[in-house]
Amino acid sequence: MITVLMATWQGKKYLEQQLDSILAQTVPVRIVISDDGSDDGTRELLERYAEWYPKQIVLHHHQTPQERKALALQKSEGKERQRIPASAQNFFSLMEFVAEEDESDYVMLSDQDDVWFNDKVKVLAGRMRQMERQMGKEIPILLHSDMEVVDENLASIAPSFFEYQNCHPERSSFAEVLIENPVTGGACMMNRALLHLVAKAPKSCCMHDWWIALVASCFGVISWGDEALYQYRQHEDNVLGAQKKGLLTAIESRKGRGEEIARAYGQIFAQATAFGHRFWKEMTPEQKSILRAFLALPYQSPAGRVKNIMRHHFCKNSRVQTLAMCVTIPKMAGGQLSLDRLEAQGQRVQKDRPIPWKKEKEDESL
Repeated sequence: MITVLMATWQGKKYLEQQLDSILAQTVPVRIVISDDGSDDGTRELLERYAEWYPKQIVLHHHQTPQERKALALQKSEGKERQRIPASAQNFFSLMEFVAEEDESDYVMLSDQDDVWFNDKVKVLAGRMRQMERQMGKEIPILLHSDMEVVDENLASIAPSFFEYQNCHPERSSFAEVLIENPVTGGACMMNRALLHLVAKAPKSCCMHDWWIALVASCFGVISWGDEALYQYRQHEDNVLGAQKKGLLTAIESRKGRGEEIARAYGQIFAQATAFGHRFWKEMTPEQKSILRAFLALPYQSPAGRVKNIMRHHFCKNSRVQTLAMCVTIPKMAGGQLSLDRLEAQGQRVQKDRPIPWKKEKEDESL
């Protein structure tokens, strides 16, 4: 079974197009949806679709608008610290639900405002089956594709998200994923082995897709395709910030934003710390060394950071971004990993480099 997970919130405007595109796939899928307290008609739209397609659409936990407001009040009063974004929490809830069912061979993630091409699932599933035959189903595998960037009316902005955002999907080693996420959730498919590793929400993460990529880079393999398999909709609530900057401009843009930058880097280092606490016993000595070196970055001088970054390849997509990072990581963003007393047990195989793939290699046996 192939299951598509969708987390929604205030998404009525574009949701119908996305649901229709998933239901129009050339291979059968099941869609499991969780709404996060929408009050714009999203919930009612989902309920109608569930009635129309009872065998294909499952409505999981629906948070009411009142529940969402109560939770927001608790956070504002300090009763609960938000360490995971709300949308990520929604996806983790869905992944845990599907993992407990243990009926899905492959799981995909869907944003509420995109549009899938009708062969997206077939292409990814074909490649996944091919890789599982080569590597074994016990190896955690994460696949992701390129996407076309479109405006709110689906007019093309750029044929390739990778090029538009200057992304380098080949930069998917454990060290590289610690500092930057190479994966977009809506472009992903994971196998059952990976699902069971990522289903439980960590104590802290930047986003669910980054956490999934981090786990796959450490314990399995990430593979990508350079064909766009869906339309990534860019609108007023979802604007991409693709800008080319020189080093001085990149550093200058960070001035006066100390607290904001500290929070952003703080989330990254908190995520790395949470990863260490979750998987320390399963990590190899080399992986532990990489993680410790990464968590040392905020406490080093700019010169020390340069040496550390170059040695372990904690590099961003561009040299400019990497050099700016060397100068601007604030010490207050640092995390701590106090796991010296834990013994390393049960090492897993790490695939250091991802595997690119082309559409023509897909499994035609579907």
